Parts: sequence; C-alpha cells; structure tokens
Amino acid sequence: MVAHFTAEAEYITTYMVAKQLIWLMKLVNDMDFDQRSPTELFCDNTSVIAISKDSVFHDRTKYMKIKFYAIKQFQQERGLKLIYYTTKEQLANLFIKPLAKDRFEALRERIGMCSFGTKNEC
Repeated sequence: MVAHFTAEAEYITTYMVAKQLIWLMKLVNDMDFDQRSPTELFCDNTSVIAISKDSVFHDRTKYMKIKFYAIKQFQQERGLKLIYYTTKEQLANLFIKPLAKDRFEALRERIGMCSFGTKNEC
C-alpha cells in the first residue's frame, strides 16, 4: 500500500494497531475479564486524531480507502480511545531514532534499563 501523504501513512498504521487492539480486547473478554474503561491508543500525530474524529472527506483524505475510517467506529462502539502523545515522549524513539545523550538516558530510565558502566543499582 502506498500512502500519498504523511498523515495517511500514520493513519494506516494507527488503523492496523487498532485492529490488533480490538482483537486483544476480544481475547481478554473471552477470558471473562471485565474492561471498565476504553483501551488507550497513543498517537503522536494530531492529523490522525482529527481524521478519526471527523470522517468528512477532506481534500487530502479523499483518496484514502473507506475501510481506514473504521477507527472512528472503533472509538464509538468498541471502547478504543486515541490519545495525543508527543513525539518527544514516545518510548519507541529509544530504539528507532538517534537521540541526544540526555534524552536517550531519560527514555532508558523510563523503561527501567540500566547502563552497564554504572555501579548503581537500578
């Protein structure tokens, strides 16, 4: 699949993750666990969140396949909630982006990893 612009690529990715979350929610439900609050899906793209809330066909989204508008339906019917999370706070950046030393260390600490060179316990 080829995306025509960045927001479309991000939206497609969010859609794919949302489908997996719905599957996991069904699995948990089948094991008789009660889900009391919506499952939160963090997204660092405000355009994706806007498209998911307003399914009106904008100039840039008119070429997107209709199935990708399912995120709005997932949010309304299945207990999924898209939440804006800044790129700076994304823990995945630790593994996929080059970071300044202080940013790298802050994210590393947030996931509970230690440096081999330190004598301090984590």
